[in-house]
Amino acid sequence: MILKELIEWLEKQDPDQIVLDGFGCPHSDRGNYADLAFNPVKRTTYGEMLSNASRALGCTFGGWKGGEFKMDGYSKCRIGHVSECGEDITSAHLRLWQLGKCRTWTLCSEQLPENGWRG
Repeated sequence: MILKELIEWLEKQDPDQIVLDGFGCPHSDRGNYADLAFNPVKRTTYGEMLSNASRALGCTFGGWKGGEFKMDGYSKCRIGHVSECGEDITSAHLRLWQLGKCRTWTLCSEQLPENGWRG
């Protein structure tokens, strides 16, 4: 997914909605410095992810082994730590983020039967 598509999708989401296994701070990807990567985070919101994606637009990041790489709307987006090669952000990520629609895990656990999940 490219940055402008990611931003457009995030703009359509509830900014206060909690997202599990989302992303945080932007940086240049270790695998391809011209690609934009975001640090993975366990818990965030769509609003925080949109803020990180939007602030990366037009920014220049240093590559792992040098060089400078300016990100634009057509920059490929990945999730990965600064020192690692990231994985592409795909429509599968978007679907998984939407599946975690509970506002808090407490709310989710309150909806389970007393003895836990029963399938």
